[in-house]
Amino acid sequence: MGQARSSRRSKLVSEQHIRVDYLARVEGEGALKITVKDSQVVDLRLDIFEPPRFFEAFLRGRSFHEVVDKKGKGDGLFINTSGVGIIEHDLPVSPSAIQVGDAVILSGDIGRHGIAIMAARESLQFETEIESDCAPLHQLTSALFEHGIAVHCLGDLTRGGLATALLELAETSGTHIVIHEDHIAVRDDVRGACEILGLDPLYVANEGRFVAFVPAHEAERALEILRSRSTETVPAIIGEVEATPRGHVTLRSRLGTSRFLHMLSGEQLPRIC
Repeated sequence: MGQARSSRRSKLVSEQHIRVDYLARVEGEGALKITVKDSQVVDLRLDIFEPPRFFEAFLRGRSFHEVVDKKGKGDGLFINTSGVGIIEHDLPVSPSAIQVGDAVILSGDIGRHGIAIMAARESLQFETEIESDCAPLHQLTSALFEHGIAVHCLGDLTRGGLATALLELAETSGTHIVIHEDHIAVRDDVRGACEILGLDPLYVANEGRFVAFVPAHEAERALEILRSRSTETVPAIIGEVEATPRGHVTLRSRLGTSRFLHMLSGEQLPRIC
């Protein structure tokens, strides 16, 4: 009898359930549930949802010393991810390396990811199904270095879209970035959805697009390299870097007018992370 109870007890403790109710920095936030039997993961589920944004709220007004960063000081399970790699070139690729006269290359059309996410979350129906532009970027960017392009800066376009990424780079580099509306590819279905929803495609999220800043005399060769590596995107030179006014991005419209782009105030829609 005692052996039977012991056997049942060992079976009970051999199954473990790990549950993390809130994971930040994913598409919205997420909950992670893992079931482990006999030291083997038998079930793993990741649920993506949009909870209240209390991560920022409970740290607002507090000192950075109060953020949990010491072993044994947390009261739950904390998950962090990092990318580790090898830098195989000597180029100082960063916003500070952007130079006046650089060409600005956009790797493809914009806005699809944000509209696809919004359509899925809100059950919106459009005439055509809009699919996310989600795609790996390492092959395209690596090709530029492999062919000796003197890349000054790279920036991926995620939350906040093309406009936000360029504004951050202009401010950090202390330069003036000028882009041309008629050189920026936006699919007709994405443009139509943005008009219906009152969104500017320049600020809509992307997940498989980047901008590259390269010397103007190497821009055409960089385009050829990118086009040879991908048939699904149409990279284009969308602008250039000027000296002044520093920290600004100017959009030259199809009508020939110019306007400054600004950081969005309030919540960016759709909320990606």
